Amino acid sequence: MAGQQKEAAAVSMVQLSTFTRVPSIPRDQSYRDFPVTVRVTAAPPDFVQGERTLVDVVAAIDLRWSMGFDDKYGHQPNDRLVRVKEAMAKVIDNLGVDAQNRLAVVGFNQEVATSTELLEMTAQGQQSAIETVNALKVLGRPSTFSVGLNEAKKILDGRSLAEKRRSLGFIIFVSNGDDVTFLEKDIPTAYPIHAFGLTAQHSPSKLKAMANQTLGSYTPIENDDLETKLAEKLDQLSVRLTSVVAVDTTIDLTTLHHGVVVSKLESSWAYNDALVFYKSEIGGGKTSGKVVVGDVSAGELKEFTVYLDVPAAEGQQDGTGTDDGDSVLELLKVGGVYKQSSDMDKKKVLLGESMVTVVRTDDGGALDLIEERVAYWCKVKLDLSAMYDKLETEAAGAKSGGDVTEALALREASVEAINRAMYHDIYNAVLLALKLRRGGDSGNGGSSAMENSPPTPLHPAKTPV
Repeated sequence: MAGQQKEAAAVSMVQLSTFTRVPSIPRDQSYRDFPVTVRVTAAPPDFVQGERTLVDVVAAIDLRWSMGFDDKYGHQPNDRLVRVKEAMAKVIDNLGVDAQNRLAVVGFNQEVATSTELLEMTAQGQQSAIETVNALKVLGRPSTFSVGLNEAKKILDGRSLAEKRRSLGFIIFVSNGDDVTFLEKDIPTAYPIHAFGLTAQHSPSKLKAMANQTLGSYTPIENDDLETKLAEKLDQLSVRLTSVVAVDTTIDLTTLHHGVVVSKLESSWAYNDALVFYKSEIGGGKTSGKVVVGDVSAGELKEFTVYLDVPAAEGQQDGTGTDDGDSVLELLKVGGVYKQSSDMDKKKVLLGESMVTVVRTDDGGALDLIEERVAYWCKVKLDLSAMYDKLETEAAGAKSGGDVTEALALREASVEAINRAMYHDIYNAVLLALKLRRGGDSGNGGSSAMENSPPTPLHPAKTPV
C-alpha cells in the first residue's frame, strides 16, 4: 500500500528469545500470573562495527547551591560538582570514539547559566567541552528542572533534518535536589532522558518519571558512592549510547489458546544499578500486548516479564498430545520489529518469532520438578568431588604440602558455593511446586510466589525455524 513502510529483509543485529520458569501445569488446574521472560539481545560489539550510528548528546547539569556546599553560607564545601566534572570527562572521552559524535553542555538553576552548541568530538571539540564543564560553578538559588530540560530539547530540536537522520539524540540529566514546581506534563518526550540522582536529596519520583516517559533510565547514586560510582555509571552509559545498533525496538505479544490472557506486563527492569524503562500496553481483550523496548546497544541485553492467566484444560485433547499421555499447549507467540540505527531510512527489520508452550499433565508434575533439581545437583556434586579427588591425588604425588592445602581449601570453598546455589535452586523448585498445586495463585493477590526468591534455571521456549 502506498505510503506504508515495508519491513526490510536484513540480517538481524538483534535476537529475541523467551523463557519460562514453569515447565508444566496439571490439566485440572488453572495458573494465575504464569511468568514468561522475554529477552532482546544485540550482537556483540565485534560483530557490529559498521552498524553503529552517530549520537548527539546534551548534558543538563543542575548547578544548585547544594552541588557545592552543605550549608547556605558556603562554609562547608562538598565535592559533588567536582565528581560530576570528573564523570563528564569519561563521557567526553567515550564520545570521541567517532569525531562526528557531538556534545552540548547545559548548566542551569532557575535560568540557563551555560549553554553550548553541539560540538563534534574532535580533539579540539573535546578540549573545548572539558573546559566548559570545568568552568561550571554552583549558583545560589533553587533549580527548575524544566529550564535545563527545555534548553536541552531546544538544542536537539534545532538540528537540521539531515542531522536528525544522521545522529540519535539523547539527554543526560544530573541533579541532587528536588523541584516542587515540576510536573510530569513538563517532561519533553522527544528524546530519551538518562537521569542521574545524586545523594538522598534528589527526587526519585521526578527523575523516574523523566526516564519512564522517554524510554530512558534512572540511576541513583548515594553520597558515599559519588567518588567512584558516578564516573563508572556515566562511563558505561556513554559507551552504550555510542554503540546503539537498534532503535524503536517493539515486541508484539499474541495469546494462542482460548482463555489464555495477558494479565500484566512489566514496564521497567532493574539492570546494573539503574532502572531501564519500557512502554507497555495490553489490548485485544487481553489477548495481545505490546512492549516498546526502544534503543538496544551492541552486546546489550534487555529483559521484561509477561504474565499470563492460563485456564484449566477443557478436556483430555486440550493441546497437542505426547507419547507419555501429556499434552503441549501453545500459550503465546512473541515477535517484533526494530530499526537498524545505521540505516538512514530506518526501515523496519523483523525479529524472529518465538512460541511459548507449557506441558499439561495428568499428575501434578510438582514432585517431578523437585526431583529433577535434586538429581541435577547430586550429579554436580559428584562431578565436583571426582575432580577434586584427582587434583588432591596429583598434589600428593608431587609431594607438595602447599598444593595439597590449596586443593583442600579450594574444594571447601567450591562445596560451600555449590551448596548455597543448590539450596536456593531447590527452594525455588519447592515454591514452584506449591504454586502449581494451588493453580498458580499464591494467595497474595495474584503476585508470583517467586517474586522475592532467588532466580531459578529458565526453560527456553520453542523458536520456530
